[in-house]
Amino acid sequence: MSLAASAADLPPSYTRQASPGFCTAAENYTPADYAPTAQEVTNHLALAIAVAHSPRAMYNSSPLLVWANETVNYCGFAVGFFKTNEYNQETVMQCECFYSLMRHYMARDSY
Repeated sequence: MSLAASAADLPPSYTRQASPGFCTAAENYTPADYAPTAQEVTNHLALAIAVAHSPRAMYNSSPLLVWANETVNYCGFAVGFFKTNEYNQETVMQCECFYSLMRHYMARDSY
């Protein structure tokens, strides 16, 4: 008996319910059009860490903290891939997606 779980096995609260166009900033990019450098991704990670540890984000009622934490996760993964000289497009695009969402809420909340 396999213990592996698939997305279909998870309760609905554990699956991401994103509408189409959830992250158009990342969906429209291909490495030929736009390939963030390791330095850009590292900068995204540094800002996201600062936001995620900020009391202003922690006690904010907007999803700013959620997107900051997602940015930390995926940009961290992307930096790890860069350190092994690998460009993982999916991870970098997720990093870009969550970074753009974090920046959206930063601007909206005058952060």
